[in-house]
Amino acid sequence: PFDSNYDAILIGSGDRENPLDVTIQNHFFMIKDLHGVNALPSTPLLMTDLYDATSSYTVPADARGWRFALSTGEKVVTGATTLNGATFFSTNRPESTLPTGGSCTAGLGEARDYVVNFRTSGPITDFNVSGTLTVEDRFEVRPGGGFPPSPIGVTVCDGLSKCSEVVLSGSKASPPPGAPLGRRYRSFWNILTERK
Repeated sequence: PFDSNYDAILIGSGDRENPLDVTIQNHFFMIKDLHGVNALPSTPLLMTDLYDATSSYTVPADARGWRFALSTGEKVVTGATTLNGATFFSTNRPESTLPTGGSCTAGLGEARDYVVNFRTSGPITDFNVSGTLTVEDRFEVRPGGGFPPSPIGVTVCDGLSKCSEVVLSGSKASPPPGAPLGRRYRSFWNILTERK
């Protein structure tokens, strides 16, 4: 179960207005905002206070959060949404940072869809189908490149008895991890009041 003594703030860096910039190292962050009355830190939070999860996601329980570095020039270009313990967001890598190939490209760069465990930054899905979850499984490349739309969590019901949760980003629907939702029932009630 989730340790509810903190709120998790999940945010990524990147300048959407300057998509071709490759000089700034961007990151994705999870920062713990503690609930306690005396939880106000005595010093400002620095990047070095966050566990560096770039190559490992064994985050110590007492860490004030985590961060991982994105690839050269890669920027977070969407909001993040968390559903059932999984955080979804997307990035873009400029065309200039990609390996050159023999085919024509649209110049939109590489779009990546990330799905990570919000507590640890660990991967949720074996995207590269290697049989083992590694840091490379944090994302999959989205066809077409460009800036994907922000992910939105929704509940979809078939009208009868089956409902499921998905995260939508444009026409892409991604299920979060975990058990499917059980049957949902409509409830009706009527309040009667007595007049005097």
